[in-house]
Amino acid sequence: MLRAILRLFTITATTVILTFIAVFALRWIGSHQTYQAPPHAWFQGKDFWWIYSAGAEELCNAKSVRTLVPDAGWIVRVPIKRVNEEWLIPCSRPVKVEEFIAHSDHQDWLLDVAAADTFGLDKLIEKFEPLSQGRRFAALTHSQKAAKYLRNKAPQWVFAADSPSILRLKLFQELWMETSMDFWPDFVITNGARANQERLSGKNARELARRQKRVVWDFDAAGNTDPDFPVQGVMTARISEALAKFKK
Repeated sequence: MLRAILRLFTITATTVILTFIAVFALRWIGSHQTYQAPPHAWFQGKDFWWIYSAGAEELCNAKSVRTLVPDAGWIVRVPIKRVNEEWLIPCSRPVKVEEFIAHSDHQDWLLDVAAADTFGLDKLIEKFEPLSQGRRFAALTHSQKAAKYLRNKAPQWVFAADSPSILRLKLFQELWMETSMDFWPDFVITNGARANQERLSGKNARELARRQKRVVWDFDAAGNTDPDFPVQGVMTARISEALAKFKK
């Protein structure tokens, strides 16, 4: 009996030690990897991202996007959803997103795509191909399936992290293996609200910075909570308040 107990103990101890060594090795290898920022104008020319989180009605009723933001350097978030075969800005009188952007001379756009699957995304990309000249795009969707599909179809865009990717980052951080995981999105939009299960920790933010990713603070969703880690951008509809707090 004693021999069997000792054997079981030896096997268990050996397994634990080997697991620890494997985790440490993976973490060490991952921590020595080098990363480069995406070859996108936002990463090369914008030290701090200002994203105007416009409401659908406000966008549709604006005479010009330029009247909504302080200067041309702001990125404008546009909520869009698929209705039948069209991608629309869902205001009281829906507007085709490609027509809306085509009629504006603004350059930088964040498309907030309401999509749970890939249906209709090919047509969305097709509509945006003629608009790429002189304009820059990013995409945000909470569906990983839709996000990765868009990534494959429009590699020239940059992409916000979907919900599963953020949760995976947090899980790997808890397992002490965040340096070895694959994290494909280019930036993360987060806030400090207690109910937000996707909110980042300081360790998460440092790992993203090491990988040349950007962290954008959702100022409106955060309420009065300030970030407790460095951020490289702000998304808001409360421009004056955000400028007063974050303008450097």
